Amino acid sequence: MRNVIDSSFFNNLKEFFTGSRKYIAYLSSALVLLVCVALVIFIVQKTRKPKTIEQFERELVTEGELLVPDGPQGLRGYITSRKTKEVWSEEEIERWLTLPSEKELTDLKNANDKIVSDILGAAP
Repeated sequence: MRNVIDSSFFNNLKEFFTGSRKYIAYLSSALVLLVCVALVIFIVQKTRKPKTIEQFERELVTEGELLVPDGPQGLRGYITSRKTKEVWSEEEIERWLTLPSEKELTDLKNANDKIVSDILGAAP
């Protein structure tokens, strides 16, 4: 009796994989296989312990007194504040001031207008 059941089961299984529904059978088998693989991966990752970094405690051993370093010092000849003049001399103007060109002023105006329009465009 057992051989009859076994042979009919295998015959039905063989017919299932070779008949008109063979694509469905292959797809369902692949799906079951993928679910099993995903389940194994999930279980393996849950059982894996997270790596811990070993922390070593070190003891400070000094042979002498600890010295505190000096604080920051200004550079020689560097002046942190000074009195400013009300007006530049012609020589200073020629050396330090560069007047912007008309194109640079137009580009700056357009960039500022874009920033203002972005701000106002987002406002209710």
